[in-house]
Amino acid sequence: MEEDFNPEKIETVIASLKKKEKSLADSIGKLGVNLENEIQTLNELKKKERKSNSKKANNQINKRVTEIAKLTVQFVDHLDLFTKKGLYAHRLALISTYKPLMHWMDQEQFDQLLTDKDKNNGFKELCDKNLFLKLKHTDPKLFNRCTECLVS
Repeated sequence: MEEDFNPEKIETVIASLKKKEKSLADSIGKLGVNLENEIQTLNELKKKERKSNSKKANNQINKRVTEIAKLTVQFVDHLDLFTKKGLYAHRLALISTYKPLMHWMDQEQFDQLLTDKDKNNGFKELCDKNLFLKLKHTDPKLFNRCTECLVS
């Protein structure tokens, strides 16, 4: 479920984004680092809690979960800006980088937040009209296989 953070991938996305939207790139970069740090801290606290089963560890976990929820909402708001500015590839790359870091329940909430935003910002309609964009958004691995078939 949870994967290791790949800083090289995110740095590539941020560097590419800086050419188009420097302030947005800086903002999402800082937010991403904070989100990754909070997730890592939460995972460490969960390991300690399993060993100690203490109330203090449980309180720390709840505090981290709350912080991650706040950062996730901010992250989704930033992704909404990506949609409004037409930066779909950057949006998808960031989603595919950060989503696997999250606990499965957080991933479900993240998906719901994105779905709700996409209904309002027109991304859902855009995906419905552009099947390749929809495929890239819903199943990036299948999209890559399809594009490889088209190229060869």
